[in-house]
Amino acid sequence: MDTKKVTCATCGVSLKVTNSKNEAVKVISCPRCGSKIEVDFEEDKTVIGTVPKISRALLVMNGQSFELQMGANIVGRQSMTSEANIKLPVNDPYMSRQHALVQVTKVNDRLCVTLSNYKNKNATLVNGVELRQSDEVVLNHGDEIVMGDTTMKIVMK
Repeated sequence: MDTKKVTCATCGVSLKVTNSKNEAVKVISCPRCGSKIEVDFEEDKTVIGTVPKISRALLVMNGQSFELQMGANIVGRQSMTSEANIKLPVNDPYMSRQHALVQVTKVNDRLCVTLSNYKNKNATLVNGVELRQSDEVVLNHGDEIVMGDTTMKIVMK
């Protein structure tokens, strides 16, 4: 019987999920806010949230779109020393040069887009909830992401 610790992306409550039926993936509802949480017991990482069915994903900031590629997408402030592959053209001193990691992977024949903190010293929020250093959140169409003082949306098609 496996047990995993997860954090609800919507309200931030920390939960322990036990896999009593030996399921590969267990979907539960957050007891505080009712959000769906998908816990993958086959993988080493836990996916928090529901995996939407999409074929492509974009970060949109001030009308400018940045397409997310399969695999790791490091998002950060544009700079000569930035190692980000998505360099946002902002002068935001509160956005790190390598601020967030957006992973695009396949989960059960669906594209899954997750966001986690990367090498940043500043806040990252998804829909108003601040991510801790170890959080990884499933993104859904229309989610608002704030890195430092810069706001963007995720668009999924």
